[in-house]
Amino acid sequence: RPALPDPNSRATEWAPVDKSLTALLDEGWKIVSFNDYQTEMFSQNVGAYTFILSNGGKYILCFIENPEINNANSKCRALN
Repeated sequence: RPALPDPNSRATEWAPVDKSLTALLDEGWKIVSFNDYQTEMFSQNVGAYTFILSNGGKYILCFIENPEINNANSKCRALN
């Protein structure tokens, strides 16, 4: 039988942001939260980093996966 929808679930904006984490910081966005995660479950360790940025009541979540020195790419999403 299918699972019932969670009555506490709410739609959340998850719009792609067309700027890098670096560009957002250069514009004055501030990091208000940070998390890192590493796994050794695969042949290569996987490192992932998340940052929550804030600026004027707006929030953006950015991800960086497996960064290397001078070679990192971010993906960012608007939360509101």
